[in-house]
Amino acid sequence: MVSCPLVNAAAAGAFDAPGVAAVLEGAAGDSSADGKEKEDASSDEAVSSGSSKRWFKENCEVIANRYLLSRRETDVLFLLAKGYNSAAIQEKLYIAEGTAKTHIRHIYRKLDVHTQQELMRMVEGADR
Repeated sequence: MVSCPLVNAAAAGAFDAPGVAAVLEGAAGDSSADGKEKEDASSDEAVSSGSSKRWFKENCEVIANRYLLSRRETDVLFLLAKGYNSAAIQEKLYIAEGTAKTHIRHIYRKLDVHTQQELMRMVEGADR
């Protein structure tokens, strides 16, 4: 039987914003092909990487709040801004292809963007 992080989180009663954020944390992290993080990273790189991830998440949350995105649209926004396509998003979030495309369409309409590149630029400039 395949273990689903979202189902496990829901069963544990952790299906709230922090619970979903914890599941998505795996999508935000850069890991090697075998799923283990590089162990030889210096402490400076680790601190820099952590603040970069935090900055990125905060910018996504600013945009989500500014444009009144739903919680699920915010999850999809985060992955879109990371460069994931709809197929990868449906895999990461365990949703149907049509559902992923609908979320993406709604996000683009609410943010008034037409491409993923525009969305990525918007996230980069959210703190300005």
